[in-house]
Amino acid sequence: PPPPPMTPFTEPSTWSLPGLETSSGCFETMRVYGGAIFRLPSHLERLYASAQYLGVRLPSSPAQLGRQLRSAVRRCGLREAMLRVAMIPSAGRPDDRLASPSIVVLPVPVPPAALYRSGLRLAIVPTKKFPIAQINPQSKFSARQGSVLAVMEAQLRGADEAIVLDSSGYVTESTAS
Repeated sequence: PPPPPMTPFTEPSTWSLPGLETSSGCFETMRVYGGAIFRLPSHLERLYASAQYLGVRLPSSPAQLGRQLRSAVRRCGLREAMLRVAMIPSAGRPDDRLASPSIVVLPVPVPPAALYRSGLRLAIVPTKKFPIAQINPQSKFSARQGSVLAVMEAQLRGADEAIVLDSSGYVTESTAS
């Protein structure tokens, strides 16, 4: 029998999507295998580089945030998980740009073994992404509406995964890792 559904771990516990004034934050998504965060130093390096590029001030060092992320993984009790940390600047002090971490740990749905033999159902969705030439690789910012719409469109079509195109019709990405 499948395991019971788990409630996502979030920190702070009253987490909400960023509004217009705070959508200039940055994020990093990581995979947890066997209770350990995969390539944590590399992910933290990219997160801090994104924050610096976007002018977002972070409240702690990479080492301190790393300890906070490992603690969140331990406290949620998941051995296989998806971990996302978003650094969203405070809306109340736009001139300061000090961000605080929002941490979410979710269970990773493990595809059934048969799916590895039969393959995934894919859908090319009408949601468009920025052309690759317009995306600055120096930052991962928190404006994710396009990805949310792409996932919803794939689900409506009964697909397992969405393939996203840019405005020229070139594949840019899928919606999952």
